[in-house]
Amino acid sequence: MDLHPGPEKRRVPAGKLAELYPIRRALEENEDWFQDVVEHSRDLLCTHDLEGRLLSVNRAPARVLGYSVEELLRLPLRDIIAPKFQGDFDAYLDQVRRAGESSGLMAVTTKSGERRIWQYYSTLRTADVASPIVRVIAQDITEQRRTEKLLREASEDLLRRMRECERTIEGLMLFRTLLDHSNDAIEVVDPETLRFLDVNEKTCLELGYSREELLSMRVFDIAPGLTEASTTKITEELQKSGYLVMESVHRRKDGTVFLVEVSLRWVQLDRGYVVVIARDLTQRKQAEAQLQASENRYRAVHDSAPVGICGWKLRPGGSWR
Repeated sequence: MDLHPGPEKRRVPAGKLAELYPIRRALEENEDWFQDVVEHSRDLLCTHDLEGRLLSVNRAPARVLGYSVEELLRLPLRDIIAPKFQGDFDAYLDQVRRAGESSGLMAVTTKSGERRIWQYYSTLRTADVASPIVRVIAQDITEQRRTEKLLREASEDLLRRMRECERTIEGLMLFRTLLDHSNDAIEVVDPETLRFLDVNEKTCLELGYSREELLSMRVFDIAPGLTEASTTKITEELQKSGYLVMESVHRRKDGTVFLVEVSLRWVQLDRGYVVVIARDLTQRKQAEAQLQASENRYRAVHDSAPVGICGWKLRPGGSWR
């Protein structure tokens, strides 16, 4: 029995070789391409045994870690893990043994001591190999994590600023409400141009102007007694003492005037401002006039009463004192 084919039977026909050549060439090209991808990949591509000894590694992670490939292959994989996490390496190996795979984040330390973060995926291979090996694909996400951290911090800072702005707006709204419910007219004046920068509702009610009208006006438009010289003197005094109280006259939109007590305060923020609190003295002056008239009538009656014995005067009711 012819158990072994002869030389002629083992020889592949020339025509068949011609058909196989493109396939063989493609396989060789694919192998070269695969080798090129591995060598130039920016990701970690390595194998290690179940004791954590590196068996193979590509150049990119070696370059990032500051080692040569030869140096890395002489190091236990545990040694490049950040010291804080080296205790977790045994748990990683146990998981690979039990589940056949493992994935997560790995903190590694470069030769210079820099800490970097790798996201890895490991699989166990036991078939067609002399001893089990673990294949690892890992990506350096250090910069990504730093960017995420910066974005998170920026987002938190923006959220904090937004909350501060909301509180500021709420505070301003409350302050505006309190100002508008004040019994006194309150105005903010630019000391350089003497224009109104802000006014409350009481100012508008007392003067008969809308807020928009007043914000287009100067103090001279409502205080006819003021002059350029007098306002310059007032401003100088305010800058020195910071506070000033005086009486003035304000003129309404309809032309009528009324007496006011004006309290002025110099406020320095990004620049100087003058805060004016004007109180209508009409009722006070009327009350004072009535009181004065009453005192005058009393004195008149007192002075006209007849004088009795020992200088006593007759009371208006007829009794002596």
